[in-house]
Amino acid sequence: MVREFLQQNERAILKGVSLSGLDTGDKHYAIFVSEVDEHAFSTLDERLPPCPVTVQQLIDWAHAARLILVDDRVWCFTTARAAQLDWRLDTRARWQSAAIPAEIRGSLTALHASLGLRYGCVDMLIDTAGVWWFLETNANGQWLWLEESSGFPLSAEMAQALLSQHHFPQAA
Repeated sequence: MVREFLQQNERAILKGVSLSGLDTGDKHYAIFVSEVDEHAFSTLDERLPPCPVTVQQLIDWAHAARLILVDDRVWCFTTARAAQLDWRLDTRARWQSAAIPAEIRGSLTALHASLGLRYGCVDMLIDTAGVWWFLETNANGQWLWLEESSGFPLSAEMAQALLSQHHFPQAA
């Protein structure tokens, strides 16, 4: 299935499921976002033990976005693209609070409600044409660095939302 995807997508990325990496006893591997083609993927088993990875279409992005959802509350933060393909490696990134299109907000809150999540972080990329691309939602996503970088009082906002005892209605 991965090989078919790589044949259909001229440019793709591979990233590890966990940022903590993979320990094999004598070696530790960290798998950050890397561009990959069919040939590179076919030789991975020579360099890396089997492990879970995500393979996605490579997006020519201008901004990375991390969205934090608590019930129907959504906070969005963006940063401009730096040299690295993986924004998590850019320790100098400046994150700022940003507006989110109503359609994106609605889709994400509906997704989290359908999954039964009261909390989660969503990673998206905004391409050079302004299109928002969904990458993943993480029920255990990190966020404190966004508050530290942007100065936005995210901790207080999230605490207020969590203490409101607001829950999504049960699906029928």
